[in-house]
Amino acid sequence: MSTLKEKSQLGTLFVITGPSGAGKTTLANLIQTRNASLSKIITATTRSPRFGEVHGVNYIFMSNDAFHELHKNNGFIEVNNYNQQWYGTPRSAILELLKSGKPGILIADIHGACALKKEFSNTIVIWVDSPTEELKKRLVQRNSENAKDIENRIALVFLERAHHEKTGVSDYCVSNIALEEALESISRIINTSKSS
Repeated sequence: MSTLKEKSQLGTLFVITGPSGAGKTTLANLIQTRNASLSKIITATTRSPRFGEVHGVNYIFMSNDAFHELHKNNGFIEVNNYNQQWYGTPRSAILELLKSGKPGILIADIHGACALKKEFSNTIVIWVDSPTEELKKRLVQRNSENAKDIENRIALVFLERAHHEKTGVSDYCVSNIALEEALESISRIINTSKSS
């Protein structure tokens, strides 16, 4: 657990997690846009940017060498290889948020959510999911991956759900079938947690 300060003085980290296509990024971006006091923690990846993604806004895009050098020097709280690409949560960004005493939001896979919850006491994990057919439809609509990659991601969905069930790491579960309803649910969770 974090020993930076007393828990009541630390910033709260809201982690949005769930399988590919569940809408984590869309929801986190909309929530952060509507809530100016909520800082967005940008994670790093070795994958190439999708159309419209911006370095330092959507992800910190890194080469494999740069990513592994930072990892070797304890620069990430957690790393994960997903669909043959590396993802990681920069330690410096989390420590800065916690020291600030302000709330922040972060998108992570289920393994990352578990690592963050284990290391930092002021972490609230929100699991976002949708029916499998809806996930597949969204992945196809992205038009950023080939059919084989999409099938790999769908196979991983079942593994992620199983891991989520096994760990019980999430504090809240939100179904993202209707975007506005999911957005309202997450906003209520964040506002309630911030005021408690």
